[in-house]
Amino acid sequence: MNSVEIAILLVLITVFLYFTAIILASFYFASKPRSIYKAIPDFGKVEDHRIKVHGKEIEFWVVYHENPTDKTVILTHAWGRDRGRMVGRARKWYNLGFNTIIISARDHGGSDRLFTGMNIMKFKEDIVAVINWWNKNKINY
Repeated sequence: MNSVEIAILLVLITVFLYFTAIILASFYFASKPRSIYKAIPDFGKVEDHRIKVHGKEIEFWVVYHENPTDKTVILTHAWGRDRGRMVGRARKWYNLGFNTIIISARDHGGSDRLFTGMNIMKFKEDIVAVINWWNKNKINY
């Protein structure tokens, strides 16, 4: 083997080991339970809901404003968090006159766990499912 072939082989081995480590770390951290943040909305009329998204249930709160409104904002969280972390932000939107929907995505909070963990596309699926649910079930004033 000449030096170019050895260099290519070393690069391929390095890339393989890197991706193997990333995949193993992803599965390891996806299996770890996350602690639930205990905040609960203490404003508006709060309803607790669960809906199925690709066979797994997600939990969310709908906080209806005391003054009937069609204005609604949907809040979700960052990785490793849950809907309880968004209560403070929901209060700000509520004070601006909005209904708020606060989601715990799959594999977070009390929502069903996923073996493979979450990714941005699964977060999008959860948000779209909640939007569809809201469009079918919202209270018409």
